[in-house]
Amino acid sequence: MIFASHLGNFEISKNVKKIISQELKNGFDKIGTYKKISKNVQKLKNDTIALLAGIKGEGKHIVAYSAPAKGNILLNYFGIKDFLDFIVDKSETKQGLYTPGTHLLVYPPEKVFAENPDYLLVLCWNIADEIVKQLKGYHKKGGKFIIPIPNLQII
Repeated sequence: MIFASHLGNFEISKNVKKIISQELKNGFDKIGTYKKISKNVQKLKNDTIALLAGIKGEGKHIVAYSAPAKGNILLNYFGIKDFLDFIVDKSETKQGLYTPGTHLLVYPPEKVFAENPDYLLVLCWNIADEIVKQLKGYHKKGGKFIIPIPNLQII
């Protein structure tokens, strides 16, 4: 919740002051910080596109695993829809629907085992370790995981 008011109408909590202090310490009040972030994101985009293009150029199949909001932002900004054979998500509320912007039909995860793609692009990278553990059978059969963030890697 955000409040906007004249100075002095609300007490600024210690937590807010702590966050502001951390932001200043990390340079979030300087344009250079955002230029650096932009440069890093552009490099990640270029590297991801090159990796996926190389994999598809070898005739391999790539499936996106999970359809969280952050993953959909990546799909749209990176423009990588055409490298993907399909997308799966465990959430039944997402299955049968289309991803925003890229219009990929979301299938249940069982399709991964039926199709056995060469690579899974993990779009819920914040829990990638958990996903790799859950899908160890896929991995044992030779399937590989592409984790795009924080550093592009193949497991």
